[in-house]
Amino acid sequence: MRAALQISPVNIADHSYYGKVVTKSDQVHNARRQFIHPPRTSLFTLQLNIPAKSTVNISVIYHGLLKRRLGLYQHVMYLLPGQEVENLDIDVNIEETNDITKIKVPPMMGMNQQATIKEMTSRSVAVTYSANKFQLNNLSKHVVGEFCIKFDVKRGEDDVSNDLLVSNGYFVHFLSINKWPILPKDIIFVLDVSGSMHLTGMDKVKSVMYTILSDLKQNDRFGLVFYNQNVNAWKDELSSVTKKSIDKAKEEIDKCSPFGRSDINNAILKSLSLLKEADEPQTTRAQAVFFLTDGVASEGELKTPRILDNVRQANTMNVPIYSIFLGDTNYELVNQLSFQSQGLSYKISSSEHIPTKLKEFYEHATSILALKLKFEYADNAALKTTCADFKTFQKGSEIVVAGTLSDKSVKNIKSTFHCSTSEGLKEFTVESAQLPSSSGKSKRFLTEAERHQIPEKIFAFLSTQQAVDNSLFNSDEKEQVKWQQAAVKLALKYNYLMSLTSMEILKSQKKNGKLLGHGEVNELFPSDSRTFGVYGKYGGGGGDPHFIMDIQGLSIPICFNVAGHLKRPMILVDDPSTRIKAEAVIIEGRPKHWKRYMGEIKIVAPGLTFIATTKHVRINSKPFSWTVESTLMLPTSDVINFGNGKNIAVRIGGLVEFEVKRITHPKQENRTDFLDFYILKGNGLSMKTRGILGSLLNLTGHVRWTKKSLNGKMSAQLQISNHFSRRRFNVPVILKKRPDPLTQRKPCWMLWQKSYSQLAFL
Repeated sequence: MRAALQISPVNIADHSYYGKVVTKSDQVHNARRQFIHPPRTSLFTLQLNIPAKSTVNISVIYHGLLKRRLGLYQHVMYLLPGQEVENLDIDVNIEETNDITKIKVPPMMGMNQQATIKEMTSRSVAVTYSANKFQLNNLSKHVVGEFCIKFDVKRGEDDVSNDLLVSNGYFVHFLSINKWPILPKDIIFVLDVSGSMHLTGMDKVKSVMYTILSDLKQNDRFGLVFYNQNVNAWKDELSSVTKKSIDKAKEEIDKCSPFGRSDINNAILKSLSLLKEADEPQTTRAQAVFFLTDGVASEGELKTPRILDNVRQANTMNVPIYSIFLGDTNYELVNQLSFQSQGLSYKISSSEHIPTKLKEFYEHATSILALKLKFEYADNAALKTTCADFKTFQKGSEIVVAGTLSDKSVKNIKSTFHCSTSEGLKEFTVESAQLPSSSGKSKRFLTEAERHQIPEKIFAFLSTQQAVDNSLFNSDEKEQVKWQQAAVKLALKYNYLMSLTSMEILKSQKKNGKLLGHGEVNELFPSDSRTFGVYGKYGGGGGDPHFIMDIQGLSIPICFNVAGHLKRPMILVDDPSTRIKAEAVIIEGRPKHWKRYMGEIKIVAPGLTFIATTKHVRINSKPFSWTVESTLMLPTSDVINFGNGKNIAVRIGGLVEFEVKRITHPKQENRTDFLDFYILKGNGLSMKTRGILGSLLNLTGHVRWTKKSLNGKMSAQLQISNHFSRRRFNVPVILKKRPDPLTQRKPCWMLWQKSYSQLAFL
């Protein structure tokens, strides 16, 4: 669920402070400020100056709108405590304007105990859940714990449930369709079979596709498009659903073997051309492209704006593109393809969720009951509305339209919506109702005043989020700026802390109130910016190579030295599952310097042998230049020379990327030339990965305590844990200010050799 944040008054030592939202340009300079790229999972950070031994009480309010899928609303909480805890207690209170008819809490992965559900009134429910230290250890074996509550509310007996509520000059309109038949569909499955898919879970995708094909209805038609650097359609026309055609399609999918790069542009264009040639009018059938990928475009057209423009021009039928992204990297293109076609996008970060999440998303996205829905409000009653035109309505979902009234004293309005169905055009009219009054003597979670603010809050939230989406995904720069300004204006009005705003914590409500701290939204797992590397320029412990590595949960990377032995390969990364390996050969520095460096780096992967020294580069035994800007595309990998004589990137599939950096001293003969090595992207490496850097890829950490000595040196203790083994280790560190040649970041938490050795075996 997407959300905007508000901070209620902060109480510190019996004094109240309040949060004032400002634009990021107005924010007081903050050296640790970061920028996020919505709509990824985000983390709210708050920095406060708090007196010693003070009691602090902070309340954070999330404004969001639950989405209804497959007949149920879902409220999901991701459990990432970041450290070992003795007990976990979760209390969730749900209050609705209609009676709650269904509610369930599926067990979390790895957990057996059930949540307790208590009905407070017919419209309110309390859910409680507790877990002890032993139970939490089972949960922590998985990357993320998901606590999910699913529920639904009472709806009318009619085929269409229309709730139009008016209060305080605002309205909100909820529409759900209950009993209409699913439209027959023409659907093209666009499947990624590039080399990186063998890292992502191709076998699991195949298994889900067999089930999806078996579930197609007799009046559906389908097609298959497979793409790597080549784009191949199974047939040049849509196939009717028969036992023979389904069996043949399954055989075709079974033959798929991950190989090569990804030509996303031509794959989408091919799918649209197949639908365009269909021989029935699209008003009688739903059309859809079901697009699956695990990476970015690496063949054909590579630039996102051009791909979007090509698809926009080709999609004359306005076919929605339903996109699935497999992996944990940036999926901007996937989001934009779905947004501009009014489709849906979904990200599956972990391969263990592919069997359930992929099938669930398909069922929701392609069970279409109506097309071209449009809402209108009689007598110009609506002054402003959120989006009121929708391309499709999925079975078990819900459409929400909110707005402001032209006359705030109006108590009743009429709405008409019309759409296209399997039975032709339909039109419905509904009259508004007042918000249901509180009933029952049981304690309620919302006051009467808060209940009457619901239409306004929904209007504010939807308007803000739709403005943010338009600013992010609009190809016109002027439109982007216009929508961004609209989003900021709404955020300032409603005091929303979001990606475009920051917050100042002030001591009083006065304009010149004393500044106590800052709050802002930051990216939670910045996959694209995590860097793991080694460089020898600042060698320690006898000049041995110095390593630097980002650890999830730490804002400052860790760094350490590892003793290098001459003529003995130093294993940097070794993954037996993907057969990806990187190793270095150590050389000695100039006499009397007592330093050692990496003089040769070798990277081996299926179809690739890359060997670099400071003088030469060879790829699969063929020479490759350090100084000429070029890109070598191989079936399973790419090698990119940036032309500066310093950096060469090696991309394996779409989820693994290394960079080799050359440091030379042409004017200083007494200094040694050497190489550095970085992991820029490690999502495709398995949990079995070992090596100096590889063994640390799945670590998370947090700072337990810090202290500053009399001479100003900062020391700390970190707690580092492994995602998979869940082993933990407390690490003493000191803060060092060593500039990293690649990332230009200066401070790092320095580990001693013994501490690194213990981390490597977590």
